[in-house]
Amino acid sequence: MLGTTFRQKVKPRPWLQALMARRPINVAAVAVPHKTSRALRAMLRRGETYRRPASLEAAA
Repeated sequence: MLGTTFRQKVKPRPWLQALMARRPINVAAVAVPHKTSRALRAMLRRGETYRRPASLEAAA
């Protein structure tokens, strides 16, 4: 995900841009998998399945 900040054709998500503006890059690098793990843990706890965000469905 942080690699998207260096690619020309891929725009990073706004939350990641804001985080990198106010924190060191290493903190942002740890925040990405932490956010993912929190989401996965919540899904497992609730017994949910992954639902692709509507914004990604439109892009595909």
